[in-house]
Amino acid sequence: MSTAVIATGGRQYRVKPGDVVRMERLHAGTGPYTFERVLLVEDAGDVQVGAPTVAGVSVAATVLGDAKGPKLHVATYRAKKRTRRAIGHRQRYTSVRIDAIQVPPRHGANAVDTARERTMSATRAASAAKPKAKAAAKPKAKAKAKGKK
Repeated sequence: MSTAVIATGGRQYRVKPGDVVRMERLHAGTGPYTFERVLLVEDAGDVQVGAPTVAGVSVAATVLGDAKGPKLHVATYRAKKRTRRAIGHRQRYTSVRIDAIQVPPRHGANAVDTARERTMSATRAASAAKPKAKAAAKPKAKAKAKGKK
């Protein structure tokens, strides 16, 4: 079973197919929806971490509907100023059912996905092949000048 970490509404959610997730309000009607910002994917022990997102991976979902959270009562008060104010707030949420995590097939067992990972492995190989240069000897410090006493 594959899992993914998606980012939406300033938050991150860990999802897997079949989950129903209540998240920050999406400005989309009911029906199919695709999350493109996938930060991490785990599929049968194979973990792909994005930098910042995993290329080519998306999460297919169905928007079930919108709802409001519980009402929060907030009171502001300034001492010695005769100022009192009561405000309320209800956060809007969207319920989403995760249908599938779409991961493109990798080529080979040890295939490298992103250009960044390719560059990192090339850099590591180049630095391992190069012999390390010895550090040059430091010059000796000058003798202190005798000053007036």
